[in-house]
Amino acid sequence: MGTSPRSRTTLRRGLYASAVMVGCGGSTVTPDASAPRDAGSVDTPDVDVATPDAPDADPVTCVIDGSGPLAVTLRGTAVGERGSGRASALTETIDLYLPRGRVAGAPVVYAFQSTWPYARLEALAGTLDATLGNGGLAFHGYRGGQVDFTVRLVGPDRGAVMDVTRNLNERTDSAEVVTARVPLCPVGAPAPELSVGPRVIVPTVGVSLVPSAPIATGLDAVRVTVGGEAAPANVSYAQGVLTVTPAAPWPVGGDIAVDTSSLRDLMGRAFTVPDPITTLRTTAEVSDLTFETAPPPGAVVPGAGVEMGRLTIGAVPVSTYFLIALGDRGAVSRVSMRYRYEYRVERVSFRLIDADGRWTAFTPTEPAGVDVEAVADMNARGPLWIVFARLGALSAPGTLPLMNGALWIDEVTITPAE
Repeated sequence: MGTSPRSRTTLRRGLYASAVMVGCGGSTVTPDASAPRDAGSVDTPDVDVATPDAPDADPVTCVIDGSGPLAVTLRGTAVGERGSGRASALTETIDLYLPRGRVAGAPVVYAFQSTWPYARLEALAGTLDATLGNGGLAFHGYRGGQVDFTVRLVGPDRGAVMDVTRNLNERTDSAEVVTARVPLCPVGAPAPELSVGPRVIVPTVGVSLVPSAPIATGLDAVRVTVGGEAAPANVSYAQGVLTVTPAAPWPVGGDIAVDTSSLRDLMGRAFTVPDPITTLRTTAEVSDLTFETAPPPGAVVPGAGVEMGRLTIGAVPVSTYFLIALGDRGAVSRVSMRYRYEYRVERVSFRLIDADGRWTAFTPTEPAGVDVEAVADMNARGPLWIVFARLGALSAPGTLPLMNGALWIDEVTITPAE
């Protein structure tokens, strides 16, 4: 992804226009007593760490205080040259962490949000050298657009600088590249938060949370409850995402809560969860499995309609889940489902679950535009649900966006156990 190393070197050595500075004024965060002493083990997924070519003369930048532990958001704007010869301004933002202050051998961590191929936190970790700067940490990938940059601290009396090459037309097959050297100034302190997406918890699926700051400690103490009762869970932090999944089946019908109060960032600060996490729950059952009549409200959540005798889940712009309540059908050995997709570019899956949270996957989906049948074999008794996961069309940077399409379920058939 991005340009070749030779092209990137050429771009970095190209003409850099004079910088337009943004407001300065650092903001130091004092760590809690529980702040980890060794931050060198920060997860650094999918990045290239390298020492860049010897840079040209550095622009004058804001002083970044490092007399003590520091967490600060850096931002800057510079005018760079496009390949077409026109000038274009680039504004870049990145968070800087110096959890042990600015001393030789201490860790330096840069962090920012990335959105492709999924939402996650990127962390670039290095070590301060004898000049109290770092030689440069590099990233090539997708950060709200195709980008290739190297970011570094210059020295104790200087600030930070980013050499960046960005494709302004990342959603087309015609690249419009702009290159700039962006001086970075302190503009505030980053707050440790956890965002949830999709913002619902589904039985059998669990939840993924994206931190705004690197998680340093507390993973072992994350807990899950279902209906107020402790529930077994696997907790991991990898590739910039905190993932909490069932270690054993979670029962259906109770509110699922994830306690992340034990988590601390590099500065020893607790994380907040500003957006609510909702458990997907049904309040009714599908009575007509041929869908000649519409299901009662609450039988399919978050909602679906019936058109020409088919349950219709229309195109949605974001990833989401659907829960379909089949009701108590007695002892069951198999559930089959006849359906079709309008498009087959989405990441989709079906699971059959029972009231105890036990589940099995339906057979894989087939090409779009034809009626197909999927089968789930599971010996079950009592209420059953179908979980439909729609994770949206995944279009790579540099390609035109793919479209989400409708799903039509024609009929669900229950096979009783013998």
